[in-house]
Amino acid sequence: MILSIKNKKKLTIIILFIFSLTFLSSCIVNPDIEDEHRDNKYTASREFSYNVDITTQNQLFLNAINGTIEISGVTEADSIKVWGEMRVDSDTKEDAENSLDNLSVIISETESRIEVETQQPSKTYGRNYQVFYHILIPRSWKVIVNSVNGPIYISNIQNEVKSTSTNGDCIIENITGDVTTVLVNGSMRLWNVSGDLYGSLTNGSISSKVQLPYNGVCKLHTVNGEILLSIPTSTSADFSAQVQNGIISIKNLTIHTSTSSSKSVIGRIGDGEGNIELTAVNGNIIVTGI
Repeated sequence: MILSIKNKKKLTIIILFIFSLTFLSSCIVNPDIEDEHRDNKYTASREFSYNVDITTQNQLFLNAINGTIEISGVTEADSIKVWGEMRVDSDTKEDAENSLDNLSVIISETESRIEVETQQPSKTYGRNYQVFYHILIPRSWKVIVNSVNGPIYISNIQNEVKSTSTNGDCIIENITGDVTTVLVNGSMRLWNVSGDLYGSLTNGSISSKVQLPYNGVCKLHTVNGEILLSIPTSTSADFSAQVQNGIISIKNLTIHTSTSSSKSVIGRIGDGEGNIELTAVNGNIIVTGI
């Protein structure tokens, strides 16, 4: 196992979260053409576990590639805990075991955040490299996650949460803070979010339950899949829902509409103090008051 912990003298440059798929296409590890014909029958694995002391940090940045991610917030902590398993699948036992040494977790520090990163060869030659992460952090921390393949689960955070991924379900729940997530293939469950909510999905459905703050914003978009949104009946927001191929259903909510058709509903909930925008190209939109 290779682990490096670096103390950086200067503040890190805050990474801007780009609400598009540009990052996703740039970080994918592309195997050689012959990779798809390789038959991986053998697996080598190794567990890892680290505690990193907290000094001035209040953010977690995770840059992963393949494997599951679980991040949970805890009430009190003077360190973060990172543990899990590294795994390599290959067509021979010897190659899997030897290649495991090329897979590592790198941890570094700045004054504002702790960074965790998967490092693996840029060319996989048919091998399947995976890291399965479990991370405990103070629930007051901000969380930024970038991944390529594998499910993401983030829970019990009282700060901003941002995630991008290509393939794999994304579950973000019990969050007091703004949530922004971009996913290409998979399903989203954005549950018990108290804050602004931004979700963009290409192939899959979005299931969400959100309580908007005063003047809060909820923007959800999917290309192929439905949007399910549950909000309190006391919500106050300008409202817009539009589909190209699908239906719009509003349940247990009073919407003062200015425009309404089978493909579009535009109006106001309550005094219209916030903003809700929902768009689906191929799929239904169902909004329920709770």
